[in-house]
Amino acid sequence: MKIKIKSSDIIMWLLGYLYVVFFYIWLECYNISNAQIISWNGLGYSLIHITIAMFVLEYYIWDLEHDINKENRSLVVISIYVICLYNIIASNKYILDQLYPGFIGSNFVRLCGSILVDFTTMAIIYIWNRLNKVHNACYENDISSLYIKPYIQWIGIVGYALFIFNNVLKGIDLLVITNETLFNMLRMTWLSIIIFGAVSSIRIGKGKGNFRAWSQLLMILLISGLHALLIEKRYSIILPMLFIIGMMLAMNKISVLTLKRISGVVPIGVLSLSLCMFSPTSSRYTNKNPEYWFVRDLVYRFDTSDFSSTLAINLDVEDFSLKEIYEGFINAIPGKSIENLQYQKTMQAATLSSVEDYNDTVFSMGAEILGWVGIVLVPTLLIVLLEWIDNLIKNNRRYYVRCTRYYIVFLYPITELTWAMLLLNIRNALLAVVIGIILNIFIVKRKNLKRKNIVLYRQEGNLQNG
Repeated sequence: MKIKIKSSDIIMWLLGYLYVVFFYIWLECYNISNAQIISWNGLGYSLIHITIAMFVLEYYIWDLEHDINKENRSLVVISIYVICLYNIIASNKYILDQLYPGFIGSNFVRLCGSILVDFTTMAIIYIWNRLNKVHNACYENDISSLYIKPYIQWIGIVGYALFIFNNVLKGIDLLVITNETLFNMLRMTWLSIIIFGAVSSIRIGKGKGNFRAWSQLLMILLISGLHALLIEKRYSIILPMLFIIGMMLAMNKISVLTLKRISGVVPIGVLSLSLCMFSPTSSRYTNKNPEYWFVRDLVYRFDTSDFSSTLAINLDVEDFSLKEIYEGFINAIPGKSIENLQYQKTMQAATLSSVEDYNDTVFSMGAEILGWVGIVLVPTLLIVLLEWIDNLIKNNRRYYVRCTRYYIVFLYPITELTWAMLLLNIRNALLAVVIGIILNIFIVKRKNLKRKNIVLYRQEGNLQNG
């Protein structure tokens, strides 16, 4: 097999290295002192880290380019893509001697943990590729024939803005949702529906009608960006961006060239966003070493290996327990609520604080129950589960049911996750599917439905006669 190196590949890699070097140069120019900064000593580890991470991303994009089911991809594409992006963004973590107090401090061990995550990601890509070849859709990709009427789509976007801003600003008391779990479920489902409406209306190679779709996506991002500034949390703008990219990948509405350009720009974009939102003088760093915590906040949320490696090293076999999964399952039942005591016990056994907000990921979930083996096994099994869920919905014979798989896109970014959050997301996904089916009957329309049914009927008849 002959491998061709394209200009888009070179640009993507150069932007990745520029992201690392720019971060270190910016830190030096910013002249942060007494902040427990390793400074230039970690640059070599960062370059090795991003080289391996970029190779994994390159392999994944190559796999997408040669995907036989590119017209009807599984939403698992977003799960793998998010892991790849997070691992690239986290390459600057070596600027700090410890990403969090109590975490491992050896840069060599940290790099080995990142390489293990890269290895797991490569294995996931391979397994998903094999499953993708087996899970051929029983029904053709009918996204090109589905649409939401423009005025309904705009009403949905405006309604979404009023919904989230009313909850943040405490406007109309009657409409304020105090239950954070319920609010997030409604917000994510609503967001997924309006993004689906915009992305599904994009027509590749046709300018007519695309202006409306792109203007709707831009409006969604502007609303999400303002929401992120109000609550000072990056995920409010990052998640919608990932949802858009994921749906475009699943619907094959984005080219490999564009994906490479996005992948090269995203790390620098996320860093720029973080610099705009955070500052050492912010009130969020009261009673702390502001400079250290400011630099930590730029990268630690995107790291996928330091926390899991710390758990795998510090936990003994007798500390492993499946009780956290049981507690998460009970909490996912409406009306039931118990304290997550097992998570606290696991943190205490790992000599970590049980009240800190750690960067939990699907890899740390594995480390909590099986150590090093769990770091590899749990993410792989979860990808298989998500692929099965997507394939189950995708092969339903009713088009208004098949659409609902795009309404649970919030289930697929599996980086920042705990066992309790995973089971809660699965419960919310079931509710979103039910809500989506009801809404789809009224808001989702299908063009040339009668003609398409005749064609499918003739095709089925020919197959039976043959």
